[in-house]
Amino acid sequence: MAKYFNFFPKTAYFIDDHQGLDFVTNIISRFKFIDDVKNVASSFFTYDNIAGETPESLALKFYGSVERHWILLLFNEIIDPQFDWYKDYYVFNEYLEKKYADNGGIPYTMNTIKKYILREERSISFYDGTKKIIEDVETDFETYNNFIPSQTSRVLTNSENFTVEIVTSKLTQTIFDYETEENEKRRSIKVLKKEFVSRVEDEFKNLAKL
Repeated sequence: MAKYFNFFPKTAYFIDDHQGLDFVTNIISRFKFIDDVKNVASSFFTYDNIAGETPESLALKFYGSVERHWILLLFNEIIDPQFDWYKDYYVFNEYLEKKYADNGGIPYTMNTIKKYILREERSISFYDGTKKIIEDVETDFETYNNFIPSQTSRVLTNSENFTVEIVTSKLTQTIFDYETEENEKRRSIKVLKKEFVSRVEDEFKNLAKL
């Protein structure tokens, strides 16, 4: 990452109550790929991370240099790889223990509940088939606890004989399940094809000078 910041513009920085002036790297500058480029299927391929892989190791694997890992991060809009990169089993569990160490006085375990959910399932029967719509609403514990699910389904029929069957229920989601789902979303990344890398580096250097 050090070489990446070498191309960033400099900015004036006053020190010692404006008695001194220095020029420092403007690390708050931001760059991104044009959306149209990221959505062109011929410019990239998808890749699913496996345990232990890092932006650096994948940059070496696909681009021949760990210093090009910033291209992977930028192409996938990953700002902080410590939190936004896919985590393997051991790193993931350490992350959860630290993140939920102060969990409102509730010790974190794999069964600790994060969300209380009320669900309504609507099965709509048409002349040519049935469509199911599921709507989940997150709620607080008191509302969840007092909610009484329908023991039997309700069936409504309109004037055109479309039948709607409604079933209500309640369920919970644990912290572990929620975080696992979020982590899995990060597993698959887009990898810019190698033939475009040199052009991207040149464009980035030119933009960073502006």
